[in-house]
Amino acid sequence: MTADAMAANFTEGPAVPVKLVGGRDEMEGRLMVYIGSEWGTVCNHGWKEEMAAVACQQMGYVLNPEDWFIEPGSMPPEGQDARILLSNLQCDEFDTDLTQCKSDQFWELENSCSHAEDVGIRCYPATWSGIRLGMTAHESHMKGVVIEKAGLLDYTTRSFKPALQIDFHHHVIQEIEVRDNSQDGIGVIYSNQYAIANPEARVFKGCTFARNKRHGISMRQLGVNIQENSGSGLHFNPFLTRIEQRELTGWMKLKEEDYIKIPDNPSPIVLTSNNPKVLITQELRGRQTSITLHVSVG
Repeated sequence: MTADAMAANFTEGPAVPVKLVGGRDEMEGRLMVYIGSEWGTVCNHGWKEEMAAVACQQMGYVLNPEDWFIEPGSMPPEGQDARILLSNLQCDEFDTDLTQCKSDQFWELENSCSHAEDVGIRCYPATWSGIRLGMTAHESHMKGVVIEKAGLLDYTTRSFKPALQIDFHHHVIQEIEVRDNSQDGIGVIYSNQYAIANPEARVFKGCTFARNKRHGISMRQLGVNIQENSGSGLHFNPFLTRIEQRELTGWMKLKEEDYIKIPDNPSPIVLTSNNPKVLITQELRGRQTSITLHVSVG
């Protein structure tokens, strides 16, 4: 056999044996795997988020738990002419190659799956985490800044955060552009309504929030110029998750002198200008009680 004939009989496989076809870009579409010497599809029997995460990471992307599954009715037609090569995949936390996970191979499927049950997924690009102004941050001034391609907090836990997260908003934010991020553009947990020392504080002045993958602004108070975001332009949700509550409590422990615990503090509460206090109520089990608070302004 000549060298040319040997080369013709040997075809090297792709560097990454996983790809997505038919979507708007290479990060979404019908899932294809390369096994043996051919590309084929994956049946969705037993398919879970964990397997989708392996596929996205293998291609150099990340999985967003809020936006990864493509419904069968939205599946692109590309790939239907290929064989179904895998089904009932079982990947664990140490797997990095989808084609090496435990699964039923094509010779075991026996026509038990059709292309109507092919897996379709959407991945996100890897990004940086973004900027966070924590609970104890002093008044900050941000002007003329562009925040883009942010929002991935931790790819191992598939956690995303706003590109600019503000825990306690008493800052001056002017003429910034927040664009093309993987989650919310800006997320405000609490806006300080009593920061009267600086009239420019708490106002998003001359700002633009564009083409973010979730909401333009997610906040407990109102704001600003919002356009072309994939989610809602302005998202209002007063609910705090347990994780958010624990995070805020952890920051607030650094300023325990500003706590007023109820009912542990029976003395009169005196409030002074520009010195906010935090009232913390505690759960009382097994008994009823009534408390009268005496509050004065100094």
